[in-house]
Amino acid sequence: GRVLLLGRKALEPGEEGLAQLLLEEETAALVDDRFVIRRYSPQSTLGGGQVLDPVAIRYTLLSVHYRAQLNFSFDGIEASAQAVRRLRDLYRRLEQAHLHQGPGSGGRAEVATELCRADFTAALEDDLNLAGALGRLFLWVREANSLLDEAVLSVAEAQTMELWLKEVDSVLDVLKEDCDENAEACVARLVEERVKAKAAKDFAAADRLRAEIEALGWVVKDTAAGPVFHRR
Repeated sequence: GRVLLLGRKALEPGEEGLAQLLLEEETAALVDDRFVIRRYSPQSTLGGGQVLDPVAIRYTLLSVHYRAQLNFSFDGIEASAQAVRRLRDLYRRLEQAHLHQGPGSGGRAEVATELCRADFTAALEDDLNLAGALGRLFLWVREANSLLDEAVLSVAEAQTMELWLKEVDSVLDVLKEDCDENAEACVARLVEERVKAKAAKDFAAADRLRAEIEALGWVVKDTAAGPVFHRR
């Protein structure tokens, strides 16, 4: 196999960077799996790494202006993964809000969405300022979650906000989880997200993730050694 460095020509001892592994054979790997790279002739250890979520990498690359150089760090990748989880969690909440008719937000949902749309579009038109667009988007995410927590959204308002999030995703392409293509890997990611939600004491998100796992036909159980999951 080969190691293709991304954005760098070389890595010095102790340095970190993004790389793509071009393997001779297909292999199974999960996000956060660790690996060691060795050379067989002469035998030596070249380095090691960690499997990263490709969606988190995509988000990281999008969040950096195309004229700026990416400063890679694992903390940055984790921050991107958390941002993606927030967007996916909001999308799930808006989908579920279709089932519950609230009294309406008194125009708050519409105003927040239209202001976000205008600012998001203006940022993109300003020399493709995706960092600014994302900053504005997450102000809207906070407002949307607040409205959902208050349980005031009407079905129409929830649908409007969901459509806007889908429109944003036509730029970001981070919401899809490919559950139909690889169900077990998708459920594994949902289980991992649930573990992180519980660690952050976000028990409402953990419960929603459990419900989504069960809706896919799987069961997750918490054990002393960690969560286990299997088909129902």
